[in-house]
Amino acid sequence: MKIALIILIVIVVGIVGILAFAATKPDVFTVQRTASIKAPPEKVFPFLNDFRQWTIWSPLRRWIQT
Repeated sequence: MKIALIILIVIVVGIVGILAFAATKPDVFTVQRTASIKAPPEKVFPFLNDFRQWTIWSPLRRWIQT
């Protein structure tokens, strides 16, 4: 019984510690991704500007059948 109480106290203190640590973190964060395309903008823009051409360059075309 005494061991179970000690284990329960350790778990509660651990949870309180994690919550206290999380409370010190900022509320807002950002995720940023970049990609480099080795082509001039005038060659890339027509593909991005016309949504009907997405199947030519989209990596999702393997999973989505039209």
